[in-house]
Amino acid sequence: MVSSKYILNPYDGDIFPGEAAGAKLYQIATQPEADESKRFSITASDSLPFRNALTSACSRFGWGGLVTAVPLSYDATTNDPDSFGDILTNPDAVPMDMVIFNAGRTWSSVDYATKTVNSRNVASIDPGRTATDRPVFQTRLKSSMIAEWVEGHIDQPSWKMIQLCSSYYQWSVPAAKGGGFRNDGPTLLKILFELMDPSTEIGTEEFRKTIQNARLSNYKYNVNEALNEVEHSYQKIVLRNETYDSLRLHIFDLLLSAKNDEFLQWVRRVKQDVNTGSGEYKNFTAQQLILAARKQYNNMAKSGSWDKVDPRDAQFAAMATQIQQLQAAQAAHATSGGGHTGGNNSGSNGGGSKKYQVEEWMTKKTEDQIWWNGKPWWWCTNHNDGKGMYVRHPPSDHSKWKQAKDEKKRYVPPRIDKPLAATTTMPPSQPSASGTSGSSGASQSNSSTPGMLELNSELKQVLASFGLSDHDAESVWNQAYSRASSKN
Repeated sequence: MVSSKYILNPYDGDIFPGEAAGAKLYQIATQPEADESKRFSITASDSLPFRNALTSACSRFGWGGLVTAVPLSYDATTNDPDSFGDILTNPDAVPMDMVIFNAGRTWSSVDYATKTVNSRNVASIDPGRTATDRPVFQTRLKSSMIAEWVEGHIDQPSWKMIQLCSSYYQWSVPAAKGGGFRNDGPTLLKILFELMDPSTEIGTEEFRKTIQNARLSNYKYNVNEALNEVEHSYQKIVLRNETYDSLRLHIFDLLLSAKNDEFLQWVRRVKQDVNTGSGEYKNFTAQQLILAARKQYNNMAKSGSWDKVDPRDAQFAAMATQIQQLQAAQAAHATSGGGHTGGNNSGSNGGGSKKYQVEEWMTKKTEDQIWWNGKPWWWCTNHNDGKGMYVRHPPSDHSKWKQAKDEKKRYVPPRIDKPLAATTTMPPSQPSASGTSGSSGASQSNSSTPGMLELNSELKQVLASFGLSDHDAESVWNQAYSRASSKN
């Protein structure tokens, strides 16, 4: 039973498992997790969840003194502890030899002068008759409870791995006292964290990378979850006596990866104030930024405006679909033998029985091989009823191209290096859809169909709403279309 009735938590008092009340308290504290799938494994990903569960158990069952206040040194005169470490939050700062030395004080005897354990055998105590043995008994009891809780909350493969280190945490019971072993809880925890967490140097670097690479898309655009990860990583760096001076900068990077325009405007305003040293937010620290960002996000999530789609995003999505549909239609037309728009197949099927509309420049020979839109084109007389036209295969490959076409397979033109002199080579200019002579391969391709002209105009309007000039909008369009065309 518990020694005093004037306590808020029964585990804060002395527990006597030999009596009914004490046995019940012990059973509750050491109850194992019955579902194996819910147990923790020795992995870095389980490190934080395991710590959270252990923190709760230490608070609930009164184990804090053995885990969060581990003696690291002792007074040379009194042998009383005079400095402490925390296995739970900063295990790297608690050396294994000191963990074992303290376990020796619990289970056996030690030499304070040499900081060594005299024996790995469990020393006999008589708490019923000797008052000084009673605190030792309670420490042993709580150490055993921790060890049993650990065994009951990690999966079997992990427990087998830990058993390989049994010489660190096991203390032998003399045969005269029944034999067997006693497991020391704090030592077990130290081993667990050694296996779960990388070394200080590697671990700190990983935490830095977590902060630097954090983007909201990795957290389903949940600002709270992303900031939780950043704050946890930062705390681990600090606990390792390291510094991280770029925290605020990388929090801005994280927040600027949002998709919500209203939220982005707020983040940009805060960043501008910080950078210029003026304005409402000029003195914002990283912690203030985190707090304010959480508030901003929570308010928007509550009002339903966080997931609201920006009309311009909707326009982009719609136009992306239109581009795909237009390109698919053009590709289908080219595959069937119609006018060529930049794919691998073009012109007639080579039989001469059917004529198709093609672009004018393709039927006007200037050289045997030309470059257009970054791709080589060859003059092949097997097309256009024997009159010839520029296509995407050499004449020597015509039969190979036709076989691929007949079998509905993709023909791959031979790879050739583009000569420096050919970097500006263009097909003969032709009247564009607007009635002017085409000035570049990209612009000719872009204006080759009315659908693309209309889509080009719509895209420019949307880009202009983001503040882009007409010239920049045209550049974005040409680059996007060129990349899409290169995949055909």
